[in-house]
Amino acid sequence: MTYHPVPTIPFLVGPDKATEQTRYDRGLKVSSQAPGSPLCAAHADLMASATEVIKENVVLKSAMDTFTTAEAAFLLAKTALGSAVVKWDGAYDVFVSTGERYAITPNDASTLGAVARGKTSHPLAMPLAVDFGWNPKKDHLRVHVHRAPGMRVVTVQISMSPNDPSSWLELDGNGAVHFVPKPAKGTWWVRVQSRTAKGKSDFTTPVSVIVK
Repeated sequence: MTYHPVPTIPFLVGPDKATEQTRYDRGLKVSSQAPGSPLCAAHADLMASATEVIKENVVLKSAMDTFTTAEAAFLLAKTALGSAVVKWDGAYDVFVSTGERYAITPNDASTLGAVARGKTSHPLAMPLAVDFGWNPKKDHLRVHVHRAPGMRVVTVQISMSPNDPSSWLELDGNGAVHFVPKPAKGTWWVRVQSRTAKGKSDFTTPVSVIVK
C-alpha cells in the first residue's frame, strides 16, 4: 500500500503573541471552541495541548489583573511622590533663603542642619577661544567669546591693521557676543581678553575673517 501524505496548514501565530491581551483573547477562543472540536476528540495529544492552553490562559489572566492593579498603584504612588518632592523643594527653598538672612558663619549654617557653600576663586585667565565670522546676508561681523571659568567680563577689540597698535577699536559692552554692522570690505581681525576688578589678562591671538 502506498502512503499518500495529507497536506496540513500552518496556524497564524504572530498576531496572537503581539501583546498579553492578544494572547488572552486567543486563549479564550481556544477555551470555547477546542474542547468541542472533532479534531480534539479524535486526537488525544491535541486535546491535551488544548487543555494546557486553557489552564495557562487562566493563569495569564490572573497575572494580567495583578499587573493592572500594581501599575495603577505605581502611577498613583509616582504622582504622590512627585507632588511631595515639589512641596519639599518649596519648603526647603524658603528655609534656605530665610536661613541665609541670619547665618553669618559656617557654624551658623551647621547649627541649622545645613552646609555653608564655599566661595570659588578663579584665577585671571584669557578667554578659551573666540569665534569670528561674517554674515553676508545680514552684513555684520559676529564675535562669540568662549570665556574662561569664572571670567564674566571680556574686552573685545577689532582692527583691519593688526600690526598698528593704534588701530585696535574696542567694542562697547563686555558680554560674550558682539555684532559689528556693515563692516568695510577687507580683512578684519579680532582679539579678546578677560577683565576683573583686579586686572586684565593677555589678549588672545588675533583671529581674522574676510569681508567681501
